[in-house]
Amino acid sequence: MKKVIKLTESDLTKLVRRVISEMKDETSKKLSFNEWSDVWKKLRRQYGTTFRHPDDYDQNIDFPIFTGMHLDFVPKNDGEYLEVMDFHKDPKNWGDDYERAIEILEKVENRLRERIENSNADLRFESDDRFNFRIYKK
Repeated sequence: MKKVIKLTESDLTKLVRRVISEMKDETSKKLSFNEWSDVWKKLRRQYGTTFRHPDDYDQNIDFPIFTGMHLDFVPKNDGEYLEVMDFHKDPKNWGDDYERAIEILEKVENRLRERIENSNADLRFESDDRFNFRIYKK
């Protein structure tokens, strides 16, 4: 015999969010610095010097910086993804005219998304309206 279960809209919303969250967790891999390094080297081979590797920099840095399309990324959440550094998320750092700076950031986002998703490095790109750019390994 089947039971009928009634869910409120908020219950259903919570359930859907939980399922989506679990799906994301299953599809994302946590990578070590060396594994991210190998991924970045693939991007560099494919797209040239628009993707710079931490080894290209002075070794006096405190943490690894992966640069792509003039944006600096650092590993986050124990290597689950690379996230753009806070400085790059603020449109004020992209120009004096706020509206123009937003346009520039959106163009950079679109070009980066295209390159990441079309790369041979098996990556996934995510962003939000606050310009939090994240790169995940599939």
